Amino acid sequence: LKLQFLYLIARTTYYTTPMGAASMWGSLALLALASSARAGVHECGATVSAQGSTTCRFTPGPAVRVNRVQVRADTPSWWCGSTDVEVRVGGKLQAFSVGDEATVARNFDVLFGMGDQVAVEVKNDNDWCKASISTKVTYEEVEEPLPVGHERCAKVHVPDGSSRTLCGMARPRTTEVFQVDLYAELSGIFCSHAHVKVQVGDAARELDLYKGQSTSFGTVSEVFVPGQPINVVVQNKNKHCDVWVKPTLALREIETPAPATPAPATDAPATDAPATPAPATDAPATLAPATSAPSASGAVTLTLKDNHGVVVEATSGSISDGYDPMYENDLRREVTVRGTNCLLEFISFDVQIAEGCAADSFQVQVGGSVRGGCGNAMPLPMQLDGDEFTVRLVTDGSVTAAGFELRFECAGAPTPTVPTTASGEVGLTLKDNHGAVVTATSGTIDDGYAPMYENSLRQSVTVIGRNCLLEFLEFSVEGHSSCGYDVVTISVDGAVQERLCGSDAIAPMQLGGGRFAVELKTDGSVRDAGFRIAFTCEAPTAFEALAAMTNHVAGM
Repeated sequence: LKLQFLYLIARTTYYTTPMGAASMWGSLALLALASSARAGVHECGATVSAQGSTTCRFTPGPAVRVNRVQVRADTPSWWCGSTDVEVRVGGKLQAFSVGDEATVARNFDVLFGMGDQVAVEVKNDNDWCKASISTKVTYEEVEEPLPVGHERCAKVHVPDGSSRTLCGMARPRTTEVFQVDLYAELSGIFCSHAHVKVQVGDAARELDLYKGQSTSFGTVSEVFVPGQPINVVVQNKNKHCDVWVKPTLALREIETPAPATPAPATDAPATDAPATPAPATDAPATLAPATSAPSASGAVTLTLKDNHGVVVEATSGSISDGYDPMYENDLRREVTVRGTNCLLEFISFDVQIAEGCAADSFQVQVGGSVRGGCGNAMPLPMQLDGDEFTVRLVTDGSVTAAGFELRFECAGAPTPTVPTTASGEVGLTLKDNHGAVVTATSGTIDDGYAPMYENSLRQSVTVIGRNCLLEFLEFSVEGHSSCGYDVVTISVDGAVQERLCGSDAIAPMQLGGGRFAVELKTDGSVRDAGFRIAFTCEAPTAFEALAAMTNHVAGM
């Protein structure tokens, strides 16, 4: 508008005054000045060593959009040739080659807020040659809402035909994500670009990603409440093209209205309105176990979030997903209750609906039989046979819902069974006995997988016994300086004592306390042969065994 107004003055001056032409040129000069005040160029340069970088920094003052970056590279030696560079502006990264004494420009579209420092980082990606690099940054002033910052996520491998959830950070304040850029690396024969589907919150788009370039998801306005994971889901829709994706999010904190002050309560008696039930649908699945916290009345309160993987004996209690306000993506969590002839009654139910419950699925498993469903219709009460049941929630990589809560009542507790050898020793495997809690004076514990354990495991067993001695008969777990990949954890009375990995011989361990647990946790790649441990313990008194079991159930 300012430019249009000055142009109108120039034209009017030209046609209405004796000195019209001269005045018009003066007005056009003013127009050019006003135009230059809204645009700018910043230049800098440095000599950069091989694999080194230089950053061009300046503070324009007003809010600006960086439109274009021009890079010139001069190498001192004739054999160096062109210079491979990576240029990062805010959340965007582009990689390209610059010939010796040549100039290459690339377009960017990155916002910086009022008073923000603009930083343009240029990396010399050559292994041997240093280069003299000159950078020219073109920008313009804008009057747009601007980010509080950029969040760079870890680079994640998305194999062909698969889907992965990236980022996943949660912020302490309500945050709006309004721009997403995805830097890509590709691998595969004839893989010039990759076609992917990307979802940010509820916004989903299909994009083509190119090697060494950042691609913009486009403008979004996705709001995430405090503690809610900010997930970027990438689905690789190619058949012969692996993709490594590194997203960068432009985001800002937003104010949320203060909660309304509740009206004072009246003395009118409350009434219980029964929920209208709807039949549950059947959905297939697989099995695993669980943990809990007993109330003063003896009832247990279980959440899949906090008690995943624990098996408890109980005759009454409640089970919920445990996430607030909505459960998360990419979950597979469950708890198991040992009790006979149990009745389940639903208090709330809201699980993402999809045909055949193929997206998110709530499941109840008794033996080999699985019942489950999705949607927001309240399931009918379930009368279960058998002496234990498992409640499971499985979610995909997009769209979440409020979850569920149910209460259960069982006729009684089953007689516990302990796997034993012919000599009476306990023989436990993480594969078959995950979540088991046994009282024993001797036995063995191993991972139970042959010839190698699996990826993405987190399985454990607990033994109740005093002053136990562990002897490591076999041990081969993927090695790392801090056991950051795969790890066997030994805990005593709920406190971690040792984290073990590698293939070196491990000395016997004398443990104190009243119970110990062995847990195997593995990442998503590289497997190994696993482990086998023999243990001997002093028998606990009845009181010690009861106390150890109570503390285990309470998570202490």
